[in-house]
Amino acid sequence: MQQPTKADLERARLNTTVCSAAASNLAYCSGAFLDTAALDRATAIPVASGTFVAIQDRVFFATAGHCIPTKPRNRLSFVTRSTTNIRDTILPIVGFAKSADVDVGYLELSLESLAMTGKTPIALDRIGVRGAGEQNRLAFVVGFPSELVGQTIQPLPRSGPRLIDCDFKLMFYTHLPLPPKSWPDTKPTPSESADLFMRYDKEETLWRFPGQADGDTLADPDGTSGGGWWQGVNCDGQLWHPDRVQLIGIQSSWHKGSKYIRGCQIAHWLRLLYEGEPELRPALTARFRDAI
Repeated sequence: MQQPTKADLERARLNTTVCSAAASNLAYCSGAFLDTAALDRATAIPVASGTFVAIQDRVFFATAGHCIPTKPRNRLSFVTRSTTNIRDTILPIVGFAKSADVDVGYLELSLESLAMTGKTPIALDRIGVRGAGEQNRLAFVVGFPSELVGQTIQPLPRSGPRLIDCDFKLMFYTHLPLPPKSWPDTKPTPSESADLFMRYDKEETLWRFPGQADGDTLADPDGTSGGGWWQGVNCDGQLWHPDRVQLIGIQSSWHKGSKYIRGCQIAHWLRLLYEGEPELRPALTARFRDAI
């Protein structure tokens, strides 16, 4: 096997530093919720991931459409910074919507609910419309796999064991987006105007958040649905900074056998918001006129 050159080692060191800085930054705006109404019938912890986004004085949770229940109110327990009773973090849902055509959706939370999560939402300048992603630039996928959720089970009188406490661990995975010519032949048929694809081989890891997975393999990404796909931007001669990484898509699905994950381009989430929230249209149009 050819030994890495000094330049190879320097690139690897830089990539690790960049990934570590980006992971720490994105942890503040990335979240997850647990569907308490599905606990009894679910075979796995019913977790969904997403990103907090602030527009004007409102807060939205960008996620995948299939993650939002038909009636989400009074049942979604959001991740906080510490292990807590899930019933204490069932937050009020101000509004919600999901697309009928692509796998994107949003939940609106109040500012008081945001404060309970301890998260800091991104602004519109942290969203980048890039189609299927730049194939020569590393992308990051952030989410909370159900496999890594720590659980405390406590028996309740006359009702049997129930899940009480959860400890969520962030997964931060990075790889190059696949060019459309390398996309898998799968269903639904991939669309260059809607999809993102990335290799996800549990035995081939470029980098992940330190200490967030056991052993040398990645976790199954169940639970990361709704999580953000992120990518850096050209710094134009300026010093790179992690808050320049932009949200370019939303995680949707994965295929274990074919070793890939699939996302939806962020333009579709912006379009859903534009259609569902008329008072936000001036702000959205000012920044994303060509995308929506």
